[in-house]
Formats: sequence, structure tokens, C-alpha cells
Amino acid sequence: MSSMDSNKSKNWTFDETYCLLDSLQKRRIVERLDGRKSQNGLLFKAVFQEMRAGGFHDRNPQQIRARWKALRNLYAKAQKNKSGSGPSTFQYWAKMEEIMEGCPLANVESVGVDCGVSTPDGDLSTAEEEMDSGGMTPDSNSATKNTSIREACLSVRTKSNIMSEIKQFTLPMLDLESFLSAKVKLRQEGLLDSHLKSNLEHVARVLDAMPAVKRRDVSLLVEGERQLVKFVSGTPGLHYTVRQGTTGPELLQRVQVGPRLTRASIAKTHFAGHYCRDDFESCMERAHQVVGTSEGGLTNVELKIACGELRLTYTTPQPQATIEIRPQHRVNLGQALTLEKILEVKNSMEQTGAMSRGLQACFQHLLANHSQYQGENSRIVLQSDGEMVELISGRHNYHSAQHFIFTDSDNQVQSHKVQDIDLWDDS
Repeated sequence: MSSMDSNKSKNWTFDETYCLLDSLQKRRIVERLDGRKSQNGLLFKAVFQEMRAGGFHDRNPQQIRARWKALRNLYAKAQKNKSGSGPSTFQYWAKMEEIMEGCPLANVESVGVDCGVSTPDGDLSTAEEEMDSGGMTPDSNSATKNTSIREACLSVRTKSNIMSEIKQFTLPMLDLESFLSAKVKLRQEGLLDSHLKSNLEHVARVLDAMPAVKRRDVSLLVEGERQLVKFVSGTPGLHYTVRQGTTGPELLQRVQVGPRLTRASIAKTHFAGHYCRDDFESCMERAHQVVGTSEGGLTNVELKIACGELRLTYTTPQPQATIEIRPQHRVNLGQALTLEKILEVKNSMEQTGAMSRGLQACFQHLLANHSQYQGENSRIVLQSDGEMVELISGRHNYHSAQHFIFTDSDNQVQSHKVQDIDLWDDS
């Protein structure tokens, strides 16, 4: 049996499929509908390169294209049965929804059909579609039809937005000197587009503050508009991705664990250099509690932790459920509120970009009237712009007085005090 036949009979794993979909999403698959085979064929070749870099070596561009066509057809079938059990029985529904957002249902089955990857050993795509989608075979699409579909879907991007193959650098560790040297090479080769430059600058700032333990045995994937750059150190157990988020560059961390997510999977080194938003129960402690509730650990799950600048995901093979941890912002003031502590919290939030205009006004009110908020076992809540900060003195689980400082609809600061009148001596 040939290697191609062997690969053809091997089912796709969840991790392979998710890597494929993630790569296609970044390359805006729904917009690649101009029917130019020689140019669109680069799309699946680029996905092929990225999958290989991610450790998936058993697929070729033809099989990747066939897998996409099968998934697209299954998604279309689930869409038509949206009010029934369609979405619940299609495990890639959520990811496909992200990819296909904005594309009319009538066009779903046609998206990305004619992407110009030749199949020298016959129509491999048809065989894989029948295996994955119950024998559904899509209609062929002409360049003219593809053009009209593209206009009906998301806004058009130029062909320059297709990312080329990954540029990889192997380093002893992610040190700032080696990183800046690689950045110079990227500039010399003309690969430094605006997004890549912004994301690399963000990485440089992060590396400067990152402890050495989080810069060894790691991989770092930096996204640009047309280029992916990967840095590899040792044998990666922690994987970083830097991409453009809604408010600018963001650093994502991912740990691929074994069949079970256990307390041992959640290591202190993954949180090194991170200051949790909750002074009373850290995000690592909460993660340990979540995993510890299940004897022997958790299977088929991903655990996502979002705490300040930290975006950390633990993933088991074939995750079917997601658990999210988003700690409250609670600050331990010690025995009493002081001006020094208020300024320390305010300065920290401003430096990390967590200070909104409304919260800024609440802090100014607190600074100007801090003498009114003295007392042990008190809780001061600042709320504005959908964000909340709790400043707690004394016992964190009991408050003799609670103060609420917030902005109203006119963006004016208001305050309210709630006094506990049912106090008693615990002793």
C-alpha cells in the first residue's frame, strides 16, 4: 500500500482537525473564492506547512483540502438542522461558526471549493468527504460562481493576505538578544509587515519581564498579516502565540497535557511572573480546586484561565467541554485602608492598561475622600465601564461595612454605604 493510501485510510484526530481549522481561519478561507487555482493553491500548502510545524506530519495539501470540504459540508448540514440536533452532534460547530460568520447559508457548501490543489492519484478529496460526511459530494463551482459568492460573504482581502510558510528560528532559549537578532533578519528579508512588527515589539516587552523558567523548552508563534514566525527552544512543553486582539497584541499560552488533566499538570512554572487579580484565592489555586473535584483528573476538556494579562489554556486530546476561570479583582489592604495602598493599586492598574476612564474617576474620588472609608473588616467596591475592583481590609470573608463607589449614566461618581447592624462577637 502506498503512503498516500495509508494516510487516506487514517481518520483525522481532533487535534489535527482543530489545527487545520485554526490555520484556515487565520487565512480567511471564506474570502478565497476568486477561482485562481495557481494562487489559491498556496492556501492549503501554507496550512500544510503550519500543521507540520505544529507536529502533524501525516497529511498532505490534497488531504487537507479534502478534510476542509468534508467539514464544510457537515457544517452546512448542521446549519439546515440548526433548530434540531445538528449543532449538538457536530463537534466542530463552534469553530466553524467563527470561520463562516457572515456567509449566507446558501453559499456555505461552496466556500473554498475550488482552491486549485491538484490530486495526481485521483480525486482523493471525494473519498475523504464520503468517509467523513456520509457520502455527501459537493457540486463543482466555476470561477464565476465563486466570485459572486465572495461578494456575498465577508469583505474582500487581497491575495497578499495569504500567509506564506512559517519562518522558524531555533534558539537555546527565548532571550532578548537572540530575539532582536531574528527581528533584524526578518526586516532584511522584507517579511516585517505592520502586524508582525507590532506583535514582535510586544514579545520584546514581555520577554524583558519574563522569568527564565518560562523561556526554556517553549515554542513561540508570532502572527503577521502575511507571515508566521516561530521560535523554538528545546523540547517545548509550553506554547505561546502572539496575535492581534481587539485592543492590540495579546500573548496566549497553551499547555498540551496527556489523556487526563490533573493537579500535577498545573505547574507553578506556568504562572511564574504572573500577579493574580485575586489576592485571596489565586487563579492557580482555583484551577487546582476545579481539577481536584474529579478523582483521577479530567478528560476531554480544556481549561481556560483569563487573569489580567495571563491567557493560559490546558488542553487534553479531543476536548468536548470548556471550563473557564476568571478571577475577581480583589485586593488585600491588610488591616486598614491607606493612601499608599490606594496609589499602589491605581498605579499597577494603569501600567497594565486595566484602568478605564470610569474607574479612574472612582479612584480619584476614593483618594480625595479616603478618611471616610477607614475601618477594619471593610469592603470597598469600585465599579464602572463593566469592570469591578474590590478593596478589602481585615477579614476577607466578613465585612462590617461595605462601600460602593460607581459612575452613573451621566458618568458622575456616586457612593453608597451599607453598614452591618447585626454584629456579634465571634469569640
